[in-house]
Amino acid sequence: MQSRRLILIVFLYSFLYYNCLSDKTCSDDDKSCSSQALISSYLSFQQEAIYVYSTNQKYQGNLAAYGATEEESLQNICRGEKLLSGLVNQFCPNVQAFVSTANAPLFDYASEYGVPTTVPIYGPTGILLSDNWTTFFGSATILKSTLSAAGLGSELFWTFADSTGGQGTDCLNGTTTDSESPGSIGTPNSTSLDWINPTISNSASCDQSLRVLCICYIAGESVAQ
Repeated sequence: MQSRRLILIVFLYSFLYYNCLSDKTCSDDDKSCSSQALISSYLSFQQEAIYVYSTNQKYQGNLAAYGATEEESLQNICRGEKLLSGLVNQFCPNVQAFVSTANAPLFDYASEYGVPTTVPIYGPTGILLSDNWTTFFGSATILKSTLSAAGLGSELFWTFADSTGGQGTDCLNGTTTDSESPGSIGTPNSTSLDWINPTISNSASCDQSLRVLCICYIAGESVAQ
């Protein structure tokens, strides 16, 4: 197991190193281009946490089109975008989309997917968003930082969730791109409980193309091993 982790570290370091040389000069503040941040990220993985990252690609409301089920499709989206997402910690093995479905609402992710509820939640480069899953959304929510300031972009994203993390409007279970059908969205510019379902404008038409947020974590069973 240790040899596999060492190989992953060497591979990721080489990838980041050559990518940085081709695009920019590395600086201590650039966590996606810093060997120190890479090692720190590995240690953070050992300490248990949830990391949030954003897809680069934008998707219309038919989020169920990429797998046999809506849940599988969402996971496929996040798996496919993880490596190039800017996520510093590439070692967390489990990924899920931050999108509510009828079978797996966000508030039930602990039982559905083994998402830990007592560990801190960080943006892709390690900026703290919330102390735990319970305070990340819902009535007790006050984020430590806006998602935008934590490196998750400034544009809206699909959540298909209501303000409690339950199922909201969802483009007919992620099956349509109809302009007359709505899907719930979130905003990256708020630290209050409405970030997951903005009070003023909480949905977009399903023909629009928006980002998807993903989480990366060690599942409950993995932590226990």
